[in-house]
Order: sequence, then C-alpha cells, then structure tokens
Amino acid sequence: MSKTPVRCEVFWANLEPVRGSEQGGFRPVLIISNNLMNESAPFVIGIPMTRGSEKRKITAFNIPYKLSQISIDKNAVEELSEMGHLFAAVDGIVLCNQGRTMATDRLICRVGVFVDMDVIRCVEEAIKHSYALEACNFCGIPLRTGGVTCSRCGRAYRTMCACKAVVRLEFNFCPVCGRGLKGESSEQIRLN
Repeated sequence: MSKTPVRCEVFWANLEPVRGSEQGGFRPVLIISNNLMNESAPFVIGIPMTRGSEKRKITAFNIPYKLSQISIDKNAVEELSEMGHLFAAVDGIVLCNQGRTMATDRLICRVGVFVDMDVIRCVEEAIKHSYALEACNFCGIPLRTGGVTCSRCGRAYRTMCACKAVVRLEFNFCPVCGRGLKGESSEQIRLN
C-alpha cells in the first residue's frame, strides 16, 4: 500500500491473526483515526465492516450503512478480484465495538470512501459508547445523547436550559443562548 490512508476511507485489510471473537480474515475496514496520525504513524485506527446479510444485531455499537453511502473504487475491487479476494459490494454494518489499532501493512488497498457523513456521525457516537467516552463515572453505563441523567443510577450529568439546550453541569452559562443556568440570564448576572 503506497497511499496514506485518510479518515473516512474504506480499505481492504488482512485482520489475521485474531483471538476469540475478534473480527478476522480479509475484510473492509473504515479508517477512523485522524489524518495527522495517519500521515505520521506506521499504524491507523480502523473499524471492521461486515455484510448486512451476516446475522449481526443492530445495536448502539453496530452501525448499518447502504452501499450508496460509499463511493466505491471499481478499479480497486477488480484488482482485489484478480488477487483472489472477494469484496462484496453490498449493504453492511460497521462494527464499532471491534475498532482497533492496526499496522498500515495490514491495509491492502483503498476500496472506497464514505460520502454520507451521517454514517460517520453515527460511528462517532457509537465509538463514544463503546469506549465509554461519555459514560457515568459511577456505574459505567453510556450516557444517552441529549439525556440529563444516567439511565441506570439516575445521577445527573447535564441540565436543560430554558432554550431547551442540554448543557453539561460544569457550565454556568448556556453556550447556545447565553442564559445563566441557575435561572438568571447572563446579562442579569453581569449587571449584579
């Protein structure tokens, strides 16, 4: 592979060897690492993808996509076929809880790029849940997008402003409307 991988591109990769329930074999992976890392490191962060026909449960960690949401490089797919690989150009699932760091020499060739950023936003949200980047510090359950309390233990993590924006508790003022979050507007507080 000679081209530097770019975030949101799809590469055909060799994920062997694996252990246990890890996704393995030759399969497409979504490159999700940032481009600065992709340009400077001998590895990337990739998320395995699988065909939709494979019986995978759609969860907060498994993001479905349509083939129409990817721009496929037909020449690369033909090249893979000549090498004995079968890239199935079908709808599928991005397995966000299977993401991992992989050496760039595992990447065989670029087969496409996601052109629908809604899928990427869903993948980013799934990564937050998978890695507990937005999780309750007490029970470890992912916090719901737009929620104000943990769904398991009920601890408050956010508040809702009068403008209906959901804001982290650390903020004194709403970043959307500028109101104070203790019931006064930011202008009233500045005048006092």
